[in-house]
Parts: sequence; C-alpha cells; structure tokens
Amino acid sequence: MSTTKSIFTVLPLAALVAAEAWANDSVNFVKRSWDDVGKRVVEKDTSITDYFTLNGTASKDDYTLDRDIPYVVKKSFGRYKVVVPKNAVVNLIICDGATLEGGIDIDEGATLNIFAQSDGDNMGKIVAQRLGPSAGIKVPESASLFIHGGDIDAKGGDYSFLNEGSGPGIGGMRKESGGSVTIYAGKVSATGGKDAAGIGNGEQWRKATNGGSLTVYGGTVTARGGEYGAGIGGGQDASGSKVVIYGGTVKAYGGTDAAGIGSGEEYVAGTIDGGSLTVYGGYVYAEGKDWGAGIGGGQDAKGAKVEIYGGTVEAKAGEKAAMENGSAIGSAAGEGYYGSLYIDGNMIVKAGQSAASVSQFPFDTRVPACRWRPFARIEPDAGKALKKSAVAGGVMIQDGRLEATQSVGRRADRWFDLQGRKLNGKPTEKGKYLHNGRVEVIR
Repeated sequence: MSTTKSIFTVLPLAALVAAEAWANDSVNFVKRSWDDVGKRVVEKDTSITDYFTLNGTASKDDYTLDRDIPYVVKKSFGRYKVVVPKNAVVNLIICDGATLEGGIDIDEGATLNIFAQSDGDNMGKIVAQRLGPSAGIKVPESASLFIHGGDIDAKGGDYSFLNEGSGPGIGGMRKESGGSVTIYAGKVSATGGKDAAGIGNGEQWRKATNGGSLTVYGGTVTARGGEYGAGIGGGQDASGSKVVIYGGTVKAYGGTDAAGIGSGEEYVAGTIDGGSLTVYGGYVYAEGKDWGAGIGGGQDAKGAKVEIYGGTVEAKAGEKAAMENGSAIGSAAGEGYYGSLYIDGNMIVKAGQSAASVSQFPFDTRVPACRWRPFARIEPDAGKALKKSAVAGGVMIQDGRLEATQSVGRRADRWFDLQGRKLNGKPTEKGKYLHNGRVEVIR
C-alpha cells in the first residue's frame, strides 16, 4: 500500500488562479491495475512534474478539463461542476488532505481516471453532490470512469417534484443507460435521488435502458438507491447492470420496492430484469426493500443472471417480499421469473428467514434455498465437499433446473417442496411444488 506524499511549494497569492502550470515540484500518486494471473490488485507508485493544478476558491461556474496533461488538486477546490469533454481522456489526482467539491460530468465517449496518493483517513476526497436533476458523477452509456483510490462521495440531485427526474450517485441519467465504472481501491459512497440507483442510472419511463457496468477489484463500495431505484443497477423501470466483483467490500441497499443489486421497481410490466452479477471474490451484501429481492428483480421485475464462484455473498429480500416467499436471489416474490443462478461446487449455502435463523442446505437444494427464503449466505466450503454425495446420486440443481451429471434415467424425476426438501415422489396434497426445476401446482 502506498504511503507516498507530494512535495508542496508555497506560492505567492497572485499565483492562486483556477489552473496553473507547474514544472518543478513532483507529485506522487498510485496507479492500480488487476493482475489476472495472481488475482490481485497491483500498485505502482508514479511521479510526475508536468501537470496543471486546480486551485482557487469555490465557484458556481463550470470548469472543463480539456488539457492533455494531468490535473492535480492540492487543496480544497470547488466548482458547480467539472466537465470531462466528449472523447477526452483525463487523469485527475487528488492529493492527501485535499477535497474537490462539485458535480462531475463525463461526456459521451470520454474517460476519467481518478488517482489518490495514499489510503487512510487523510486520503484525497471528492464530494460530488448535485442540486439539479443530474448524477453526482455523470457516466453516460459510452463513457468510462476508473477509480484508483480516494474517498469518493457522490449523490444524485433530486428534481422529481418538477417532473424532471433525478440522478444516480454515479451513472447515467433519466432515459439513458449507465456507462462503465471500474473501482480498484478507495472508499466509494454513491446515493441516488428519487427513482434513481446508487450506481447505475435514473428513472426510465418506457425506455429500454440498463444500469451499465460495474467492475470492482478492491476498495470499499457502498451504494444506496433512491426511492424505487436499486442500490446497484437500474433506476425505476430500468434493468440492472452487468456487475463483476473480484475483491473488496461491496454493500448495496435498494430503495422502495427495488433490489439491492439488480433492477428498480418495474412500472411497465414485463419489460425489465435484474441484469447480471458474477462474483469471484471479496464480500458482497445486497439488501432489497419492501417488494425487492436482495439480488435480482425489483417489484414485478424479472430476476438476474447470477454466478458465484468465490468470495462471500449475503442477500436479503425486502420485508414485504419476505412475507410471500420472496427471494434472497431471484424475483421479488415467490412466483415469477427467477432468472438463473449458478453456485460453484466449492461454495456452501446457508439460508433462512434471517441471518440469525439460517440452515445449511445439501448440494442439490442450494438454488431453491436462495429463492424461497428471504436471506441467504453463500461462502466457500471449508472442506466438507457437500457435492460428492449429490454427484454420486447423479443429480444436482443448477441454474434453476435439474441437470443430470451422469446418465440417471428415470431418477431425474424429482419433486421438492417450496422449502427445498426432497419428497419421495409426486405429492398428493394440494399446493405448489418444485418439479424438475419448475413450480407446479397440485390441485
């Protein structure tokens, strides 16, 4: 972990202007990248002397970052918004102890890289909070944001009372998809306005949009959706994001009737889904609210495509969904389109009505356990190898359906109750049951 500091020079008062060229003192910062072989974040201490300094007092004006050299914030500096112009690639360095205040707009086709000098309580900060109907950090569909470090607090503006919509903490605006967000390190907090996601996009109103993509390699990410918006994913009536998590800590909380990770509330029935979530490592906590699933669909929306290969994942459905067999991972209530769920063989599942009442489930009932209970915890198997007996029997449940791992003939015809317990044969009592991966009703 880098502990490098920049070298500061005392300037005459007349030199404090909005942008200054420096050529003598060096500024150090940390670049980060992902080592796919070693499965870790790689840090590289970097020093530059050719850059521009953002300086001066707070202003209501916009400031456009249109130079080819990096920008450095050495002390607290504010603007109404900072703009990364169309198709530009901008590097922004926030020094220890410094704060940049104001919204950030990344225009179409542009890329913004945010760097810090160190981790810890003194790391540089960005406070991107909007008063108007925009995102704290606007990242439209064709734009990209890379966070290499720093303390980032982004809040979307809320102008819903004027029917102009609200913005996500980070992502795309009303009636547009979100862009690409990648996080290597730092502390990131994102809060959406009404109808908007924490990280994703805003309310859509009959537009076929989604929350874009989010890739997390490290750091701490906390995302909270506004009313009817997912924590990470879609705003109201918007599909979820493509989310991939390799490490770090990610916590996502849906707004009213929205998923923690997935979609917002569906206003026009049958049009949106929860996007996708793939987890290779780290810790993930996703909590839906009211009729929202923990991971997957908001109220009336379809589930997500979920694949879990490692790390620890905890998912909690909203309280109203929980009363109707709502899903920790899937759709909002006990019936509906659950999406797909794959849990790797090295993982175990504990599920129940709450974190305090979980039970561990055998390999062949792990998927339904996540769908018919409001709380689920998926974590690495500590050497118990639960799948061996199921594989020997020839049947396991994966992706929401029964799959034969070897030729089993008629033995694949299995029935389960809605608590995931295997039955001896076709039930005779009236009710709903799981038969070959589908819910069937016995009348």
